[in-house]
Amino acid sequence: NALTSGGTIYFPKGTYKCGALTVGNANITLILDAGAVLSFPTLGSGVKAITVNANNFAIEGGKLQGPAASVYIPNENGIHMIGTSTSVRKSGLRLVDVEITQFGGHGIYAQFVDDILLDSCKIHYCGYSGASFLSCNHGVATKNQFLNITPGTVGNMYGITLTHDSTGYSSDPNAGTKLAANPFCWDWYVGYNYAAYNAWEPIDCHGGYEITIDSNKVYAS
Repeated sequence: NALTSGGTIYFPKGTYKCGALTVGNANITLILDAGAVLSFPTLGSGVKAITVNANNFAIEGGKLQGPAASVYIPNENGIHMIGTSTSVRKSGLRLVDVEITQFGGHGIYAQFVDDILLDSCKIHYCGYSGASFLSCNHGVATKNQFLNITPGTVGNMYGITLTHDSTGYSSDPNAGTKLAANPFCWDWYVGYNYAAYNAWEPIDCHGGYEITIDSNKVYAS
């Protein structure tokens, strides 16, 4: 909270027990040494570990650990970043070499966010999705692992999904275009990821524009 003009928070090796955190200032980076764990032992339905309410948030290294593995808990998310609408968006989410595990909903959940980098992360044992991006533009997801996403709900679960909120879509006069209230994702590269042991879809798009899915390895899904 003291970093009102942005800055870096450094975590040496160790386990740091946290309640739900909110990032309210732009340009903040968390750097975690190898062996540094941000542990969130008590969250629950609708409670997010890290809610990002500002632009240009990054985590490099370390581990984010939720309360329990392989349990579905609605919207118990690891990282949660949402813009106001498709015309009032957030930008700048960068996650590099981060392990994210044991959240009952989504390891990462972002909507109306641009300029995303998800690189060399391991996301596993989350209840519904490893990473969900809704109406998010200009993203790269490369060299990540999406593993053991289960149990989901009504059989639905995803390693990584590029999608949108379908509420009102059938009556939206701009549905199926980039001008929709909840458009599909645009301009993504999803490459060289490893997705395995996911009970349903390891890599998913419900639609999208200019999306490249390239050289991924998918097993046992």
